[in-house]
Amino acid sequence: MIDKKGLIVRLKKILKAKTNAELAAKLGLEASAISNWIKRKKFNYSIIFNKIQGIDLHWLLTGKGDMVYSRVPLRTRNHASIENFISTEEFLKRENRPVILIPEKVYAGYLSDFSTERHYQLPIVDFMDYKDGNRYRSFEISGDSMEDMIQAGDYVLGEKLSNLNEINEKAIYVICTYEGLVCKCVETDKNNLILRSINQKYTDKIIQKEDVRELWRVIWIHRKVN
Repeated sequence: MIDKKGLIVRLKKILKAKTNAELAAKLGLEASAISNWIKRKKFNYSIIFNKIQGIDLHWLLTGKGDMVYSRVPLRTRNHASIENFISTEEFLKRENRPVILIPEKVYAGYLSDFSTERHYQLPIVDFMDYKDGNRYRSFEISGDSMEDMIQAGDYVLGEKLSNLNEINEKAIYVICTYEGLVCKCVETDKNNLILRSINQKYTDKIIQKEDVRELWRVIWIHRKVN
């Protein structure tokens, strides 16, 4: 889960604020806003992410790793754009594959449709310098289970994990199973994965490790800005 107490400390470090009131001012909020976030245990991540650029997602949320990103910056502004479309048939033929967006409406048949005669068009999404479609994939988020950090309609960019031993229990993942795709926090035990939502109205779900077909670590959140 997100280390919210530590998150405030790290935000103060980034924005050079000594008090909650100073931090609120740096974020363009009323003086009492940060104290109210802490009391409610509910943070406005949209405001945070729109003020913070070039900071590693895992460090910001957990305090682990390097503060400055080494791979992909966390962004929520309109830095991703749909360039074109590609059929699943053409995508599979290419050696150098583009980064594609998996819309929510095709979640249920995500991988099975790639191996059948059903060929449909998928958006090619531009995440600036990240073009390797074998390593990165984008997913459209639906529902409110990961609010208030990730909202319905957001696009997340996932980096594919080669095996389950690479799981960082403080990170967020898109998990592909035989039932479809979900975006969750992940914890592990000997034989299972525990899938947890940020929205506390949702209960944990336990799945067997052997049921996981793909696992993508979320490294970029794209939110459309009106």
